[in-house]
Amino acid sequence: MSRSKFGKFIPIAASSGVFFAFSDKPSDGSQRQVANALVVMPKPEPPPPSLIFDTDDSVYNEFGTGWFESSNTGYWGNTKARLNAVGNGSDYAVWQAVVPNSGLWKIDAWWVPASNRAIDTPFIVSSGFVRDTLFVNQVLGANQWNELGKWNFEGGDSVEVIVTDKASGNASTYVCTDAIQLTLIDSVTTGIAEITNAPKFSDIIIGYPNPFNPTTTFKYELPKESKVVLSVFDTNGRLVETLVNEKQQPGCYLVHWDASQYSSGVYIYRIQVSDSANGGADGFSAVRKCILIK
Repeated sequence: MSRSKFGKFIPIAASSGVFFAFSDKPSDGSQRQVANALVVMPKPEPPPPSLIFDTDDSVYNEFGTGWFESSNTGYWGNTKARLNAVGNGSDYAVWQAVVPNSGLWKIDAWWVPASNRAIDTPFIVSSGFVRDTLFVNQVLGANQWNELGKWNFEGGDSVEVIVTDKASGNASTYVCTDAIQLTLIDSVTTGIAEITNAPKFSDIIIGYPNPFNPTTTFKYELPKESKVVLSVFDTNGRLVETLVNEKQQPGCYLVHWDASQYSSGVYIYRIQVSDSANGGADGFSAVRKCILIK
């Protein structure tokens, strides 16, 4: 029980922060306690919500044939970690979750380190405009949540955390998946400027299906007349194909890409949009990855 200039604080509704304050020495000189103030204190803030997903959750899926269970201890929860030998990016795992609140979210990953882990395992965070690739050293970081970064998301956004086998090493080097944690650390979205002249890319630059074989579709919406260039590159930055290069009117567009003539692997697609009415001065560009599996 705490004291103040009034004496003791006696909670009458601690969850709401309402207290009576009592004096130890009433004015008549007796030692009985007499209430002399009603104090309303701020309700303690609840801890920020966290979402934790393991490899046995329905939001986790693996693609490719190389995934297997690790025998090492130190994994999160009741499900052992998963491993895959490093490769060309054709094997990957995805957690796909929906964040319930708008704000700044921190994403952490849990893995089981070992001497044969990749030192540059790719973790890709993808949601709407966001598509960030981070390379983590999985030799380190035992028995702890390892921060990948912080991102602003809107409530209801679908967030993907992707781990691919495209890391350096040999056939005896492995990438590891185990668990991810999303924590809301600020419920007020900050740090993102609204791009009023940009197209509304609610679904664009997430080709569907992805992975695909051999065709996928890119969708985008133009709020006004714009010059659009949509191109596909390989992972070395070489141009594979230009799908769109023209001025387009406002509206929703679906662009199909038939990759039957190309080999399996990771491809980069980029859209560049410029305001044709303003000489191209205002514009928007976004880059995403897609995976062709044959």
